[in-house]
Amino acid sequence: MNPSPDNISREISSAVGQIRRAILQSQERAVKAVNQEQLALYYGIGRFLSTNTRDKNWGMGVIEGISNQLRQELPGLRGFGTRQLKNMRSFYEAWSHLDANSAIAIAELEESSNNEHNTIWQLQLANCPDFPIVEFLSISFTHHIRIIENAKDTDERLFYIRYCHNYKPTTELLPTLIKKHDLYHNQDSLPNNFVQAIPDYKQAFHAIRLFKDEYLLDFILHHAGLPPTYGRGYIQDSRRGGARTRQTLASEGGTD
Repeated sequence: MNPSPDNISREISSAVGQIRRAILQSQERAVKAVNQEQLALYYGIGRFLSTNTRDKNWGMGVIEGISNQLRQELPGLRGFGTRQLKNMRSFYEAWSHLDANSAIAIAELEESSNNEHNTIWQLQLANCPDFPIVEFLSISFTHHIRIIENAKDTDERLFYIRYCHNYKPTTELLPTLIKKHDLYHNQDSLPNNFVQAIPDYKQAFHAIRLFKDEYLLDFILHHAGLPPTYGRGYIQDSRRGGARTRQTLASEGGTD
């Protein structure tokens, strides 16, 4: 007896559901691994820039010059404009207290390997037992920057890092949650339904959406050796209920 069309349809739907979950979970693991590597690198670059600019080792305009020369020597490089490099410095300075026990050297300038001004370090958090490692490494660089820009206290920043890990707000919505709703200082007065947990079956999808981040896309595309025009597309913008989109990877030189 041949199966009925309804049974076939149910079997297909069930199979698609299982394959879809497997795909999303695999994508989530892959993008998280890349994100962790990116955060470690940006922390190291930020430390390098901070050490040299704050100690007045470099003069005015050096960061802009670094950005320009990087683009010349690594054609198609994105995400390392002047503004992005300064954001990396801000990222390091916001979490510089992690540096003493958790950073290891990954690259040294040949001419002066013993000088910390000429050493780039990569963030490692294995020696920070009380620090929320998983949450810290699970959100995008842009989420970190929005938190740093809008929350000045370390405990408050950690609260929003955990919030982003658990509830995955977009980077456009995050400043509103910090400034307007002030979730950190109003945790006890929020309505019970203000924050709702994401169902398990949607976790992977929301995690992938969380990483639809210009910095991460730039990092992946150049690392893969793809041409600057590859990956032109649209990232969903949460403003206006997600109805708006904005083009990313729009120009060959990237955005600053």
